[in-house]
Amino acid sequence: MIMAIRRHAARLATVCALLGGLVALGGSPALADDDSVRVRSAGSFTAGGSAGGVSVEVRKRSDGCVLLRTALGLRLTGLRPEQVTVQVNAGGRWFPVTVSGGGGSATTAATSPANPRLCKGKSITVRYQVAFAATTPNGRLAVAGEASSAGGRLLGRGADASRVVGGRASASPSPTPSKTPSPTPSAVAAEEPTADATDVAAIADPAGGATTVGQESSGGSPVMFFGIAMVAVGILLIVLLFRRSRADSKQPDDLPGVHLPGHADATIYRPARGPAAAPGQPGSVYGQR
Repeated sequence: MIMAIRRHAARLATVCALLGGLVALGGSPALADDDSVRVRSAGSFTAGGSAGGVSVEVRKRSDGCVLLRTALGLRLTGLRPEQVTVQVNAGGRWFPVTVSGGGGSATTAATSPANPRLCKGKSITVRYQVAFAATTPNGRLAVAGEASSAGGRLLGRGADASRVVGGRASASPSPTPSKTPSPTPSAVAAEEPTADATDVAAIADPAGGATTVGQESSGGSPVMFFGIAMVAVGILLIVLLFRRSRADSKQPDDLPGVHLPGHADATIYRPARGPAAAPGQPGSVYGQR
């Protein structure tokens, strides 16, 4: 009786541990339902040349449906809005998009695709064509995309990096003659990659928030680690239960006898094992000498 109770308790603990682990893993942030925005841009744009492609892919993983709206943001040192021409594809046709901005940045007005309804588990890719005037300065270009609902709720942002080539060279200060070499040119050259690297992040998140859109979290969380621990405990309990069952099946029968079926009090006792008795001499028979 005690052994059966232990077995049932071990099974119940195993089931609870496995269910707890599965529930914890299901609620882990690694599997969270977050909408994502991915921006893909041409590797380079030629100033005064043909337009290059930019796409904004929006994937909805949260519940419900929204009416999608997207917009582009561009950042280039010395860029002016009148130097940029943007078109968006809707239903297979290209339509011009209004561009505004200043101070080296340009943003487009929000537009909707031909079928803007986006529901959970679906994705929509909006395609743009971006062209730069011949007067656009050369340099590294940061391209950002933003997705929102028709009601103005932000779904996410994404960013990519490109370059503008073939335009006018950026104005550089003329060096002043000096007997001693000036370390200024090398210092500027060392700082330029850092400034370029921060352009994309600034375009993707102008508010300077800590959220990086378009990238999925790869780190663990306490909830996920708790779920993994619960699954490990469940596996350990299963192994211990299996070993206990095998040990119980190998125990010898300790009953002193075998009960007869149908007779509650009747028992056939096994003969004791011992050395065989030595054969005795036959007794005398009456009438024989």
